[in-house]
Amino acid sequence: MKLAVPIHIRTGVMAMRRVLNSVTACGILLCLVVYLYTYNFYTGISRPLPDIRPILSHRMILDASAEDNYHQKYVCSNQTHRNKVEDILCMTPPNFLDNYQNPCWKERGNGSGETSLKCLPYFHIIGAAKAGTTDLFSRITMHPSIMKVDGFLQKETFYWSWRRYGKCEVSLRYCENFLTFNQFLSFFKSDKISLVRDAKMSYFLNGEIGSSSANLIRRNKENYHHMITGHADPMDLWGMYYWKDIPQNNATLSEPVYTTPHLIHHINPALKLIVILREPSERTYSHYLFRRLGNSAREFHHHAVGNFTLLNTCVKNVGSMRACLFNESLLEHYKRFPIHGSFYSILLKEWFSVFPREQFLIMRTEDYSSNMTSHLRKIFNFLEVDDITETELNNMSRVPVRRITKHKKAIGNMLPETKLFLYKIFQPYTQELADILHDKRFLWEENSIISS
Repeated sequence: MKLAVPIHIRTGVMAMRRVLNSVTACGILLCLVVYLYTYNFYTGISRPLPDIRPILSHRMILDASAEDNYHQKYVCSNQTHRNKVEDILCMTPPNFLDNYQNPCWKERGNGSGETSLKCLPYFHIIGAAKAGTTDLFSRITMHPSIMKVDGFLQKETFYWSWRRYGKCEVSLRYCENFLTFNQFLSFFKSDKISLVRDAKMSYFLNGEIGSSSANLIRRNKENYHHMITGHADPMDLWGMYYWKDIPQNNATLSEPVYTTPHLIHHINPALKLIVILREPSERTYSHYLFRRLGNSAREFHHHAVGNFTLLNTCVKNVGSMRACLFNESLLEHYKRFPIHGSFYSILLKEWFSVFPREQFLIMRTEDYSSNMTSHLRKIFNFLEVDDITETELNNMSRVPVRRITKHKKAIGNMLPETKLFLYKIFQPYTQELADILHDKRFLWEENSIISS
């Protein structure tokens, strides 16, 4: 006989079953989650780590035949980048003519069969600002085979760091609008570069025949164009802060993958690079006074402490001095206190990562000023231009020094406490520079307040 179950008991049992079913389902789901997590954790140990390199907006293909990082190829989209900035890395590099010492090529005009001669610079003085670049360039271009350019002070184009982005840090008529790559080429006088040396003139290198017999034959053959040109844009050493406008960079990151050296190398890989460096605290002081950013050594000290505090805060936040030196949001502060151009090791590593070391000639302002003749001889040897007489070298050296910061004479030297403060800031970077170059002169120990 079946017992009747009261209605309230049946209702309670059914409710309990629903609860148990829900708990069981949740339990199964929870177990599944724990299982999957545990499985992924243990199996993940043997898996390779995910690729955390910056995601590029263009797909890049490394040249498999290259044994170094200098040669790269890019697969480019047809997208138009913001701000109308030209995509240099996706331009086809020119094929340079063999009978020109300077990098030149023939280019057909649009819709016509005629060709015109286009030329890039053979050498580039990339810095540092207020280290003697104007004086150095003016003496170099006294050589009969080296030409000036149609730029500011007959040496500066402002192209790579500023004008190709439609920007400029100085108020000059040269810095009004965007400058295209073709407009950049117009700075270099192709008509004069096309001059031909007398075929009977032998090529010598500072009194000695050039190191390569093939080189000698090439230079002495008929229709060889021996004239070269270059430019001196000292902002190119440090002016990397518009890197977000380079299409291959990911603008959401704090640091660039590609900077000015990559662009230049892509289009002109054999470029010779000259660097003249001055003791970093003196360079900063001279740059500050040249731009009339202050009127006393005490004011310079105040700005030095304040701006380094700002820079140090940036480094603590992002963890990288490189990211802070190339940070466009700090640019206004750098304009008021140009400390960013004095961290030489960080800046030169940017260039050394792209160009081979043998394409650089690096010197100190202090050495150049004390023996100009010797340094000019070394430069002409590096540039592989025709020999000139000792008298001509001496005449170049006797020309009055150009572009002196006259404001500094009125204000005087920086305060000892400022020099000590800046020494402590720059010392790790000068040590790194000396290590990279294997040259202790770049410690500037003779200028150190510690040794004086």
